Amino acid sequence: MEKYFKCKVGDLVSVDYMGGTALFKWLGICNWTDGYKYSFLTTDIGEITWTKHDLYVVGAEVINESR
Repeated sequence: MEKYFKCKVGDLVSVDYMGGTALFKWLGICNWTDGYKYSFLTTDIGEITWTKHDLYVVGAEVINESR
């Protein structure tokens, strides 16, 4: 079974990851997805796009689902 991240447009997502020299910490609202890539609006970074596999690796969490 393949493991991957999944969320819907409007979900609030949190990433807090430190591995080696990589540090990712942000909170964003998903504003677009095609099922493989996800785009988020964040307050600190602006708009960012990640793949579902990268989001799984960094342990992204949906902390509030859209209705």
